[in-house]
Amino acid sequence: MHHSKFEKIEDIQNIVDNQIKFEEILEFFNSVISNPWCESIKLGSEVEDNSFEELQFVKNNFNKKLRFKIGGSGAKNDIRQALKNNVDVITLPMAESRYAIENFIENIEKNPYKDYKPILALNIETITIVNNLPIVKDLLSYFTSFTIGRSDLSGSMKVDVNSVEVDKMIESIIHFIKSNFPNAKISIGGKITPESAYHLIDKFDKNFEFINTKFLYMDISKIEKIREVTKRILQAEIALYALFYNKGYRTKEELLDFSVNNIKRMNS
Repeated sequence: MHHSKFEKIEDIQNIVDNQIKFEEILEFFNSVISNPWCESIKLGSEVEDNSFEELQFVKNNFNKKLRFKIGGSGAKNDIRQALKNNVDVITLPMAESRYAIENFIENIEKNPYKDYKPILALNIETITIVNNLPIVKDLLSYFTSFTIGRSDLSGSMKVDVNSVEVDKMIESIIHFIKSNFPNAKISIGGKITPESAYHLIDKFDKNFEFINTKFLYMDISKIEKIREVTKRILQAEIALYALFYNKGYRTKEELLDFSVNNIKRMNS
């Protein structure tokens, strides 16, 4: 048996060559998400590009809180699938206006499959929504979870994701949310590496709750060695992607591209 840690391209080639079996990949992924600092699995039809088959696979195979980011405020089929699969958290991305948020809330409330009360989450990921937060403050009471997306936020600001300007914007967002909604949970994500995760905790201390990568959320209150944990999370994401590949949901090229990107992040 190959005791892979999913940290070298050779490990990924062994998956492609079927030298690492489905059961071993599954065991590794479960070993990571069973840690108390792994708060939830996050999938989505937006930038994550997850299919509904992948959503059902994760829901049926892992006993972990599940987040699903829909394609936008009007993505009624995404909302239906999320509700049918009883996801714990439904996340709205790229909502910059009052209308977009109202549309999302209405589509959730009127969906015929809504027979439970999911947590609603909002991504704050452009300078436009940051400027509009006071205008939509009353609508934000529908949300108990907020994620600050550094990648798109920095892109909308036309600065580097790790710049001082982005840090200052994150600080202002945290202050606004915590001042008006003290019980809300905040996560920070976007091109997370072991070093950037360390920086975020060092910079913002305990003023936020989670750090998220593409597919996983980390509870920072339960982490002592953030660099090591972030590396493990990035490895686990490769394992999850390998499970998708093994089930026929992803191509070899997609698996290799995703893995190379995560391996680079592990080492930066």
